[in-house]
Amino acid sequence: MTEKDDIETYLTTFERVMEAYEIDKSRWAFKLAPYLSGKAQQAYASLSAEEAAQYESVKEAVFHRYDIKEETYRQRFPSKKFLAKNLGQDYGGQDLVMILPKFMA
Repeated sequence: MTEKDDIETYLTTFERVMEAYEIDKSRWAFKLAPYLSGKAQQAYASLSAEEAAQYESVKEAVFHRYDIKEETYRQRFPSKKFLAKNLGQDYGGQDLVMILPKFMA
């Protein structure tokens, strides 16, 4: 991972690979850690050993470091009407179909 990578896309891809290879979720944080860099690596390093062992805690810390939260998705997509009209189109480097579940949360 580099600073130029989109962290949301990177983690989505990571999760899909872990699921495809049926890696137990208790191992995900340890599989991810060596590939983090920059802000994501700093977020990981700031966690306690216990938190760093939990993928969801790592993901939350990384998103926090990048200032990504539910409100981020709502600001990107002001209405469900917009989503319905633009499904399948590229928006900000991501296909709307991929990030729709995050917006709808």
